[in-house]
Amino acid sequence: MSNNVVFFSGGISSALTALYVRKCIPGKLFLLFTDTLTEDEDLYRFIDESIDAIKPDGVTHITSGMNVWDVFYKAKYLGNSRVDPCSRILKREPAERWIKERYSTNNTTLFFGIHWSEIERLNAIKSNWKPYVVRSPMCEWESMPLAAGDIKSVWYNLTGVKIPRLYDMGFSHNNCGGFCCKAGKSHFKKLLEELLDRYRYHAEKEIQIRSVVGNRTILREQLNGVKYMLSLEEFAKRESTDNLPECTSCQCFEA
Repeated sequence: MSNNVVFFSGGISSALTALYVRKCIPGKLFLLFTDTLTEDEDLYRFIDESIDAIKPDGVTHITSGMNVWDVFYKAKYLGNSRVDPCSRILKREPAERWIKERYSTNNTTLFFGIHWSEIERLNAIKSNWKPYVVRSPMCEWESMPLAAGDIKSVWYNLTGVKIPRLYDMGFSHNNCGGFCCKAGKSHFKKLLEELLDRYRYHAEKEIQIRSVVGNRTILREQLNGVKYMLSLEEFAKRESTDNLPECTSCQCFEA
């Protein structure tokens, strides 16, 4: 019996991929969720209800016990658009260890919820996972009328499971609670507008980590050909018209 392992992130694409594999591809279906402990609370509701709808043969929930900021402190490096130690330490490496310990390359196919609009990601994933067979059914569906927005409707119509709330807020993904160290200004503006307390949390964490990494920020900007650091605190001041209170460093650091 062949094994089909779906990287189950808590997003619509991976959920629809898992449902497709369950219905259309022979073999046992296993879902693998690597938890960053930075997730939106509604992600766990979506995962539980999706599992009930998909009915896989097994589900594994992996966590290292660290969140993204724990990783930045451990690595002594603040993730940014170029380098993301959080993804490597919290997702890629744990998943690789877990799969290689349990599944043979001879009878296992790995499935990813990569949409054809981002098909360029698939070649790198296939290369990284050799000699496992890697597939992304959504990159094989180009003839189907599935624009990114339609996927949500297709999922709901097939399962009746409500999509994660971050999509309703306008976020493009359901990972890390709307936070991403590789995101740009428009993404963080959305986080500021929709989840203010969560934005404040990440802005405060960015302030605190400077005691470890120095004058580094997640965001950058370029003025007159010169690149500058742009803190989440400063970005919020620019974008907000609501007189947000300033983020201040933890007083414990001053003791």
